Formats: sequence, structure tokens, C-alpha cells
Amino acid sequence: MVGPPPTLLECFDEEHPHYLTERKAEMQARIASPSSQITYDQPPPRILIFEPVDTWLHEAHIFLRSRRARENDQLNDGRIPLTEPCSIATEQDVVKLSTLYIIHPVMIAIQARFPGSLTQFSESPAKPMRIDLTFNSLSRFAAKRVVMIMEYKRCWYIHEEEFFDAMCYNEDEIDEALDKLEYYGEESTLIKGTNAYWFVKQITAYVVATGCRYVALCDYEHLILIRFNCFRLETAEVTVVPRHCFRKALLGFMFAACMAAGMIIG
Repeated sequence: MVGPPPTLLECFDEEHPHYLTERKAEMQARIASPSSQITYDQPPPRILIFEPVDTWLHEAHIFLRSRRARENDQLNDGRIPLTEPCSIATEQDVVKLSTLYIIHPVMIAIQARFPGSLTQFSESPAKPMRIDLTFNSLSRFAAKRVVMIMEYKRCWYIHEEEFFDAMCYNEDEIDEALDKLEYYGEESTLIKGTNAYWFVKQITAYVVATGCRYVALCDYEHLILIRFNCFRLETAEVTVVPRHCFRKALLGFMFAACMAAGMIIG
């Protein structure tokens, strides 16, 4: 007998539901192209730096075990369905399922820690572009600003290995990568023309337009968290999140984004 769905608090320790895709191989083989002339013209960060997922899990874990979380009615009483009668063939499907299973519990947890301080905007304008989803501050104690950006892609469109191949894992590798870029006249450790290359160029343009340094890429099966350098776009820290901890890692990432935006814990 199937038990009740997990509470929102419990779901942070569980993996979000799987949905079969009939054309998985075909979907994985799709090659991205620049979404606009702005994306085409935007230089990506020169260096991607590996950031372990534990960086984001640690802060989320502390909060989810806290008294504030354990006594929050919405986290403890709210539930989401185990499955939805839905295919996952289009970007709209990705948005629908990601909103239900990933964004919703994360936002309830954010509101528990930063009450009334954050709101969402879909198709947020960033002239002359439009961003899939932004999380904007509402706090009277901090300037209204874009705190985090979410960019959705069609399912299986994100190729994790392209990010792993572009990342440096220590200072020696960073120095070596910079020397190679200079020697070969390359613009980035990202391989030109790959899906990761175009996606990172696109979100870098969003960072330039909004001033927001925290960006997540999601296609429901993959989640990439990217924190750009404070003052320059030369480097970005990248986390490829394992599927079993999407919600918890995104929560910790958003906590960091909220603190960077000057939001005050309620």
C-alpha cells in the first residue's frame, strides 16, 4: 500500500520524482545554438572553478534541522503529490514539474527563514532580454534587487560532462588553464559550440543585465548552480548537483544568494 506523500520538510531528504522520456537519446543529442545576438556576443567567464555540493548542502541541512523549520506549519503540513500525470517532452513540461517538485518546497523554506522577503517573477524583463524566472527581494531592510536567476532548458539538454571538462579543481589548474588560454588564444575553458558554452554565455548576459551573481540552470534531470565573481566576470564557481539532492542544494544556494543580497533572517 502506498503511503501518503512526504511533507515539504521531509521531501528535502528525498529525490524528486522520475518521469520517463520516450525520446531520451534524441533529446540528449540536441545541439544548442545562441538564443539571441546578445548571447552570441557575450563573452563567457574565462575560468570555471569547481565548487563542491557540500558548500550548499551544509547550510540547508542546518536550517532544516532547526526549531524554526520543525515548527513551521507550511513545511510540516504541506505536501506535494508523489507523481503527476504528465509527460516531459517540452520546456513547458520542465517548468511545470520543476515548479511543483523543486521550486515550491524551496520557496516555502525560504519564506520560513526570510519571511515576506522574496518573491518570484516569471518571464522577468531584463531589457532587451526576458529571463525564465527571477527571485527578487522585497525586504524593507535591503535594496529591491534580483537575488537569484533560474534558467530552464528542455529535458536532457544540459550535458554535465561539458561542465566537468571545463572546470578547474585547484589553484595550480587555474594557473595552468590561464596560461593555455593565453597561449592558444581561447576565450574560455568551456569548449566552443557545446551546449554548456551557449548556456553559460546566455546566463552571463543575464548577470550583466541584472547584477545578480547567483544563477541556476535546470532541465529537471540536471541542476547546475553557478556563482559569478563579485567584481569581474573572469571566473565563476560551478556546482553540478547530484539528482538525489536537488532541493536541498538549491535551498542552500538560495540562502547564500539571500545573504549576499543583504536580506535579514526573520
